[in-house]
Amino acid sequence: EGVPAAALEDAKTIFGACGDVVVLQEKDIEAVTAVSGCGPGYVYILIDALADAGVMAGLPRATAIKLAAQTFAGSGRMVLETGLHPDVLRDQVTSPGGTTIAGIHALENHGVRGAMYDAVQAVLAVVEMFVQVSENHFLMAFHAVTTPVLMAVQASENTCPRSMPKDSAMPHSVSQNWEKKLPMAVHASCRAVH
Repeated sequence: EGVPAAALEDAKTIFGACGDVVVLQEKDIEAVTAVSGCGPGYVYILIDALADAGVMAGLPRATAIKLAAQTFAGSGRMVLETGLHPDVLRDQVTSPGGTTIAGIHALENHGVRGAMYDAVQAVLAVVEMFVQVSENHFLMAFHAVTTPVLMAVQASENTCPRSMPKDSAMPHSVSQNWEKKLPMAVHASCRAVH
């Protein structure tokens, strides 16, 4: 929202060089992080678990890893290429009373679906914590910069007038207080503005 169409097309071209582009609202960024940004970590755990189960069933580890990884890759490709809902695709490979439904039943009993919900919610909780910490740091930095400025201006009878030429010196009492309490960059910025 509020992004010029040309800028949006430029961004899509740039990011499209790396993969598929999905345009979303800014409010959805945290959810994207929780699902797609962190998703590879979840999938690696699932591939590893499925490979371990294959090893337990008697497969060599390298074979089990390859089969598990290809299963995830192929299943993901089917979802993307067919556009079908995962439930529909699952039903297409699940015979009544067969082996796949027996395995799905075991997964549901062990809460695999609930674990995905919990993983996404855990990420969102951490993101919220990061946002709060960032906001607190910003406020602390803002107060650290503005409080000495306000104190210096209030303490001085000769404040830095707006009409003061950029190359002239600040009143001595204000300049001394600011230089003691503010970083040089902020001091220089104030002089440039005034």
